[in-house]
Amino acid sequence: MFAGKALTGGFEITTLALGLLALSVVFFGFLIALDIVEEPSG
Repeated sequence: MFAGKALTGGFEITTLALGLLALSVVFFGFLIALDIVEEPSG
C-alpha cells in the first residue's frame, strides 16, 4: 500500500518535502541573521 502511494504521489510527496526543507532553511537563516544583527559589530 505504501509503495503504491509513493509511486502515484511521489511528485507531491517530493514537492512537500522540498517545501518543508526550504522553509526550514529560510527559518534557520532568519534566526542566524537576527543573531548576527543583534551582536554588537566590532
